[in-house]
Amino acid sequence: MNLSHSKKAYLNFLVMIVILLILDLISDSDILYRPFHLNSLFTVIFCPILIIWGYSVCSRIIMPQVRHCLMLIAFSLLMLFVIRTCKWDFFKPLQDISTFLWYMYYIPFITVPMLSFHASVRTGTDPGSKAPVYIPVLWGFSVILIISILTNNLHGKLLIIENDHSYHHGWLYSVFLIHSIILTAASFVILFRKCHLSCCRRQIYIPLSLCIIGLVMMIIYLIINGSPTIFGIRLYMIQEVYCLLFIGLWEGCIIIGLLPSNTQYRKLFTISHTDAELISADRSTTIDSLSDDHGTDGNLIRRENPVSGGIIRWTEDRKAINRLNTELSEANEKLREEQDLIEEENRIMEEYSRYETLNRLYDSIAEHTRNKAVQLEKALSDTEGFEKGLIPNLLIGTYIKRCANMVLLSGMSKEIPLEELALAIRESFECMSITGMDCMLTKGTPGKAYAEIIIAAFDLFEAIAEKNINLCSVISVSTSPEQGILMKVETDGAFEEADIPDSINMFRSYITIETDEDETCIVFGGDIHE
Repeated sequence: MNLSHSKKAYLNFLVMIVILLILDLISDSDILYRPFHLNSLFTVIFCPILIIWGYSVCSRIIMPQVRHCLMLIAFSLLMLFVIRTCKWDFFKPLQDISTFLWYMYYIPFITVPMLSFHASVRTGTDPGSKAPVYIPVLWGFSVILIISILTNNLHGKLLIIENDHSYHHGWLYSVFLIHSIILTAASFVILFRKCHLSCCRRQIYIPLSLCIIGLVMMIIYLIINGSPTIFGIRLYMIQEVYCLLFIGLWEGCIIIGLLPSNTQYRKLFTISHTDAELISADRSTTIDSLSDDHGTDGNLIRRENPVSGGIIRWTEDRKAINRLNTELSEANEKLREEQDLIEEENRIMEEYSRYETLNRLYDSIAEHTRNKAVQLEKALSDTEGFEKGLIPNLLIGTYIKRCANMVLLSGMSKEIPLEELALAIRESFECMSITGMDCMLTKGTPGKAYAEIIIAAFDLFEAIAEKNINLCSVISVSTSPEQGILMKVETDGAFEEADIPDSINMFRSYITIETDEDETCIVFGGDIHE
């Protein structure tokens, strides 16, 4: 908001205060006739002003928490005038009702400072943030204070009323007065501090001067213990000053822009470079921006959309969008031409990745079975001993084949089924049974285990089988006979820890060997997964 507008609004508010004071003087004199037995024409004037101000706050203030507090302030100030009118002009002869209205008269003097303090704390904060802890505490104290005031007839701590209807204040009145003064002063301090820390600090004199006017008038009222008069004409009452004090404070904050509001939107729209116009529903009012580019070529499109109270029309320049669409079409054409190349490149990359994976697995197979392959190659090159070593060589060939299968499966998954171990042992048994050896295979609970553990278990079985191929008559193998045991081998042959191959040294802790007089039991432990 620019400075000239702030000064204009500030002067308008001062003029309104002067007019209200003049009307109040006239209403208190005998110049005008006061209808409906009202004590003051000022009350009739001020109530609509408060209603209009509350409505304007509802439509202007953007922050929801602050807007609600200011609307409640307007309502509380309105109730102040309504209660005063009811007490002095309608229910004065009814003592009980008049006394209760007297107590209710103090409620706005509690709620308005509390609401003002609440609004000042929430000013400039994130709408989604929570209020500080002390806010509900102060509200709780205010409610207790209101209840204590309304029940004054029971305890007499606020007003001590004598039989002759005179009264004096009790200690609760001091609490009420201190509560109102502290919250009011805190509201001023918080708001003025936020003005000092914001871009509107140069215009802080606007809310400050409006508050000073109200404070001076209130101090004069309190010093002389009543309304000041000139030639017997009452100048003002405490309610009117109280109302002007808080309206002046918050209206001043709105004027300088401390409270975000919907003011000056008409000016912003008018000076906007966008070609647009607002038209009322009855077509009687039109607000047009300064831009008047109403062209109808291919790049300019006229649009309209309904808004609250009418419609808005604007010209949309699609020159940049059309240029981007053209560039996008050209880029898409190039992409379509390159699509086949990209697909071919992806196919080659996938093929390369597959070959690379297979090569890695083949290298792993070759590394793992190198010793056995060398051993088999030497045996096959010995033509004289070939027939004698046929069965052991068949066992070695079976091992290489089955071990290769397991390594290939490990390339697809970290875990492989125990069935692979059982199939490998069964195929080895087919070779060993040629010698007349009794071979038994028992499959336990099906499941999966890590590939490296299953391969290590098969390496152990191969070492046992090669050592005892011609030395034992019985061999029995159980796969996963119970939880925690991957393989159990029982034979009447021999097998010691020194016979464990070096390739599975890292799994020695998994292996247990028990030997009796005529039987050896080898257990390979390992976790089995479902």
